[in-house]
Formats: sequence, structure tokens, C-alpha cells
Amino acid sequence: MEELIESVLVTAIAALIPVLISYILSNFMEILLATAVFIFLLILGVLVVKRKITTQWLKRAENQHREAASQLNAIIVSDTFKDVEMGLAMGETYQRLKGVEQTVFSLHEKSEQLRKQLQAQKAAFFSLAAPLMQAKNLQQETNELSHRVDQVLFDLSRMNKDEKEARELLRQAEEKLAATSGMIHSLSQKTGFPLDELKEHLRQAETLFHQVNQSAAFDAIQSKQGVTQIYRTLDSLRHRTLELEKNVAIFHEMRDRLIKHEKHLLQLAGHESLRNTKVDFIPVLRQIDPMLQKLDDSLRLGKEVNLRAAAEDMETMVRDATDLVERARKPTK
Repeated sequence: MEELIESVLVTAIAALIPVLISYILSNFMEILLATAVFIFLLILGVLVVKRKITTQWLKRAENQHREAASQLNAIIVSDTFKDVEMGLAMGETYQRLKGVEQTVFSLHEKSEQLRKQLQAQKAAFFSLAAPLMQAKNLQQETNELSHRVDQVLFDLSRMNKDEKEARELLRQAEEKLAATSGMIHSLSQKTGFPLDELKEHLRQAETLFHQVNQSAAFDAIQSKQGVTQIYRTLDSLRHRTLELEKNVAIFHEMRDRLIKHEKHLLQLAGHESLRNTKVDFIPVLRQIDPMLQKLDDSLRLGKEVNLRAAAEDMETMVRDATDLVERARKPTK
């Protein structure tokens, strides 16, 4: 059975081959023409697609270039670099502005070159890969130009932000300076102390503020460092003023308590039972008065004092004097 089927197939193929050869030979021109038409249409389709892609890339590059060029022109005609040209920028502000200005003009020159190249570039129909590659290269160059213009805009925005922050910090520093000055003068009036040393530090802070404020007109960015120093100085002054106010209150309380103890000891020493007893506590008490006076003088000037250590020393002296009196009051055996 299988041999029969194989024999039939061989016979059919053998009969079909001459027919096909005869058909091809008799219709050779038609097949050749059809093949040529197919190849022509294929090439035409490739050229159409290539031209469409090239046109799209060029159009995209032109739009991107137009936007970047417009942004560059807007920067150039603005007042962005006016301070550099008029000599009103100095220090870090000048350096950053000058660097951006040079970049902008360099990009503007590159933009003009690209504009001419884009205008000259055509999406030729019968060219193969060359226009496509040229369009691709132009698109990459416009992408790079656009990216660099965006970076310039970012740098200018950051500089503008830094300048605004510096001016805002100066405004806050001025308010803080006024508040600190008010605290010091209020404490001076409240205590009657001249606070000469504290006020001298305040004058130094005011001088520093005026210097930074004047320099900010030419170099706002760099002035942020000066403002930071002003803040540290004012914070230190505010802390010293608050500590001084607290120390003055503690000192008055301590002084009153020590004077009260001293009077009490003197009263005990004057008692009839101690009149004929040698109680040598007066020299001990006399050491306290100079210490109190020294503390008072320092506080009046607004100086920093170690009140805790002084209080401990004087409390020790009072206890020593009290012990001397108490021992003298005890009846001798």
C-alpha cells in the first residue's frame, strides 16, 4: 500500500514539473515585470518612510532649537548681567554671574550655528542614509543645547534664591539685633547697671551687621556667611543677657542672705556670754565683703561670673564663722 502511494506521488510530481517549467518560460516577462514592480514599490516605500522619519526628526530639532534660542535671547536681553556690566557685583556673586554670562554667550553662538545648519538641512527624497544620520546628529546637538540652557536657567534660579535668602536672613538679623539691644538696655534700666562690657559686645555686633549689610548690596550670596556670624554673636549676647539677669537676681538674694547671717553672728558675738570670750570670726567674715563687691562690680559691667563657685566659697566662710561662734557659746567643762 505504501509503495503504491509513493509511486503515485512520484508520477504526479514528474508530470507537474514540466508544466511549471513551461508556465514559467511562457510567462517569464510577466514574472520579471512583477518582480521589478515589487522591488520598485519596496524601495519607494523605504524612501517615503525614511523621508518621513527625517522630516520628523528635523521638525523636532527645529522646535527644540527654537525654544532653547528663545530662552537664551530672553536671558541676554534681561537685566540678569546688568550688575556685572556696571561693576555692581563683587566676590562670589560676581564670579558666579560672570561664569553664567560666559556660558550664555557661548551657547548663543552655538545656537546660531545650529540654526543655520537646520535651515540648510533638507529631507532629500532620493538620498539613502545620509540625510537621516544628519537629522539624527542635529537632533542630538539640539538636545544637548536644550539641556545646557536648562542648566543655565537652574543656576540663575538658584542664584536668585540664594540672594533672596541672604536678604531675608539680613532682615531677620536686623530684627534679632533690635530685640537683643532692647533686652540689654531693658536690663540696664531695670538693674541700674551700666553693663559696659555687654554693650560693647552689642556695638561690635551692630558694626558687623552694618558691614555685612553694606557688602550685601554687591555680594548678597557671600553675605550669608557674615549673617551666620552675626547670628552666632547675637545668640551669644542673648544667652549672656539672660544669664546675667538670672545671676543678678541670685546675687541679690545671696547678698541679702549673707548680710543677714553676718548681722546674726555679730549679734551673737555681742551677747553677754561671749563678751569676754575670744571669738575670732570677724576676719573670716571680712573676706566676704570684697568678694561680694567684686561680684557686684562684674555684674554691673555685664561680665560673665562664676556665681556658683563664689557662692560656695562664701557659704563655706559663713559656716566656718558660725562654727567659731557656736563653739564659743558652748560652756567649758
